[in-house]
Amino acid sequence: QRDATESGYIRYGSKGAGSAVRIIEFKVCSKQCRECAMEESSQTGDFILQIRQHGRGSTFIPYIQHRLRATSLCNMISGIEETIHGLDITWTSRNQALRVLKFLENTFPVRLQTTRKLITHNEKINKYRLKYSYCCEIFPTCEADLVRIPAKELKLLSGQIRQPFLLCTKVTTKIYLTDPTTGKNISYFGKGLWNSGIETIKRPTSLSSFIVTSIDDKEIQESDGGFIARKVTVSALCDRERFFSAKSHISPLLKTGDIVEGYLIADSTVSYDDYDPKMVRKLVPE
Repeated sequence: QRDATESGYIRYGSKGAGSAVRIIEFKVCSKQCRECAMEESSQTGDFILQIRQHGRGSTFIPYIQHRLRATSLCNMISGIEETIHGLDITWTSRNQALRVLKFLENTFPVRLQTTRKLITHNEKINKYRLKYSYCCEIFPTCEADLVRIPAKELKLLSGQIRQPFLLCTKVTTKIYLTDPTTGKNISYFGKGLWNSGIETIKRPTSLSSFIVTSIDDKEIQESDGGFIARKVTVSALCDRERFFSAKSHISPLLKTGDIVEGYLIADSTVSYDDYDPKMVRKLVPE
């Protein structure tokens, strides 16, 4: 048995009882750095991973930065640059860049694009330098966003969804959407997500506060499901004279006097017949 360790010795011996063990000390006189090893290789290059999330808020980018700092992968980064919509990370190893790319594929709804560009080539020694670029784009919708389904897609979902404004309730490799008027759920993933034309129109930073003034005692039962909803009358917390009536998926949890947060579509530039506010969540007093 031979075992070379970092502590400065090589151990010889066998696993049998009573076998002798010889320890030989050694000293590392020189060691090639990572940059020199890349220069000696016949195929070298720059490995750039571009992470993008377009939209008004790149919510997942700080989370990705935190995960990189928490692992040993940050030691393999030779350069990092923040852009408006994401990060440009330069790696010294292609395998490390692919590891991060695999993590993004298994965590977020993404689409990938890979390019390879020849920078220099020495025909005499058959040495060439390449630039690899991996572009990973994360779908811009985040949890608690209000999205709008285009009319063409809404016709395909006519048996499930009746109005175009949906709430994003969960984001993994899929996007989970909930109809706030019926409580029905749908999900998108892969190419179907990117080709659906889903548009984010409201983010949690534009949530408005409402107070529940009354709840209709008449329960409304959906014909094709067991969901029960009630019509809720609310008034804007900043202007008690503005009243709105809406049917919400969280109405079974509400009572008169509760404070809720929702999206006020009437104050936006979205044109649609239904301008009732879309309730997102109930605020629990501290």
